[in-house]
Amino acid sequence: MIDLHSHFLYGVDDGPNTLKASLELLQQAEQVGISKILATPHVTERTSQPDQQRIKEVFNEIKEQLAESRLNIEIQLAAELSYSPDMIRWAYQSWVFIGIKRSYMLFDIPMQIIPPDLPETIFQLVRRKIIPILAHPERNREVQRKPQVLAEWIRLGCFIQMDAGSITGEFGRKCRQISAQLLRLGYIHLVASDAHDCVQRNFYSLVRARQEVEKNYGAECAQLLFDVNPQRTLAGEQLIQLPPPAADTPARTNLIQRISAKLKSGG
Repeated sequence: MIDLHSHFLYGVDDGPNTLKASLELLQQAEQVGISKILATPHVTERTSQPDQQRIKEVFNEIKEQLAESRLNIEIQLAAELSYSPDMIRWAYQSWVFIGIKRSYMLFDIPMQIIPPDLPETIFQLVRRKIIPILAHPERNREVQRKPQVLAEWIRLGCFIQMDAGSITGEFGRKCRQISAQLLRLGYIHLVASDAHDCVQRNFYSLVRARQEVEKNYGAECAQLLFDVNPQRTLAGEQLIQLPPPAADTPARTNLIQRISAKLKSGG
């Protein structure tokens, strides 16, 4: 598996506090079958140049330790940007982007509200050939009340990443229900761990989420969300996006048919 959203860098955000804890987290990632993983530390308007340098230094230190260890896992550096209308300014910091072509930008929004200027910001990013990926909107209170709002953002060119813990119920029943609805609608393009530690928010949630997706939506759906689109993101390729669901077929059958057709056509 490929994990595009995690917080294994120590001492830079709310992830691990020590180098040892970072390495233990990566060891767990390898144990559950993750072959490639991104460090996506939180970055905000208040993240200074010295803060950015610290992030890079910690990442390089961990990478050096991995080279000396027996762990067989590839790590890359990007960022999870906190939403602001002038997020575009991060376009000049190539390290925050995902993939070899540096075209995908991962960001999140506040948990309680939807920023009113979000559609315009998405439009401006896409206009500049920056492809936004919105992290875990299923945990947002307003999205939970009106999940169909994601359709507008997707239409504008935004892709959606869901947290594994949302699928498995680790963020509560309401979040789990909305996650199931968004999966059925085909609004989700990627699933990631958003792991922070080895105990509460860990990589095992990614395995459990994949098993649940396979059980409820089929192996091809799991393949799309956990393998195909993550690999396309790293390669800088266009992600597979599903057409709107038809109203005259059962939800599960409808989703499986749409995914199967897209995978066969190559997106």
